[in-house]
Amino acid sequence: MRRLVRAMHPIELGELGDLDAFRTLAESFRGTGLTVSVEIEGERSLPREHALLLLRFVQEGLTNVIRHADAATASLRMEVGATSIQATLDDDGVASQGGTPPAAGFGLRSLRAPAEELGGSLAVEGGASGFRLSMLLPVRAGGETAGAPEDVSVPAGVA
Repeated sequence: MRRLVRAMHPIELGELGDLDAFRTLAESFRGTGLTVSVEIEGERSLPREHALLLLRFVQEGLTNVIRHADAATASLRMEVGATSIQATLDDDGVASQGGTPPAAGFGLRSLRAPAEELGGSLAVEGGASGFRLSMLLPVRAGGETAGAPEDVSVPAGVA
């Protein structure tokens, strides 16, 4: 439990480049016994609202893997494109009965609402083994939020 609490220490975006923060967060979970691989495609800067929400996504997803999946490995893949950002977290843990994802708890619900406010989506899928958590966020040219007003505020608890 101490290792999990240590892994959940907040990452400051101001100290790291956007994409480096995801690698650093994944690295912090390696001390829990979970092997985490990170693959990031694309190197452009993310809008702040997106970066903060995606950090929460990675932290919540890896926390759920530790707490519920009994997994040995997890892989994070981020695809940063010109019009969207796709983040996918897969684990090799124990799938629930029939491959059905567990009911969304508070953590996943707290990710879904801000993703939808930004015009995106959150999905949880069960497979033969393990689970997949994915988030898709659209962006406009210049890094502006797509599908949401210009004055989008940072979701509560993320600043």
